[in-house]
Amino acid sequence: MIDEVLQKFIEFVQNASPYIWQTLIKQVYVEAFGYLLFGVGLTAVSVILFKVGEKAYIKAQNERFYDGELLYFLSFAFSGVAGFVAFLFLVSAVKWFVNPDFYAIRFILESIQ
Repeated sequence: MIDEVLQKFIEFVQNASPYIWQTLIKQVYVEAFGYLLFGVGLTAVSVILFKVGEKAYIKAQNERFYDGELLYFLSFAFSGVAGFVAFLFLVSAVKWFVNPDFYAIRFILESIQ
């Protein structure tokens, strides 16, 4: 039922104003690309934080009076959080790339409300 209504709505928007529909689809791809870039950036931050934590851990193991336990703990913790958030952004970007019609309709419905 809902699929039929949405399909008719898509056809209406595509036929009534193809330019608006093409613009909405382009905007969906732009937002998906933004999510992709943000996810890749957070992945890089996660790797850098992990490397910092790894070096601090090695230094803490080798030096007797090194007070860097907090540094490697926080580095590993923030690396895990950044990695998880990056994963969420990357999954979201894939969803936007795979199904742009859904997100274009969603944008229209959110604008109407």
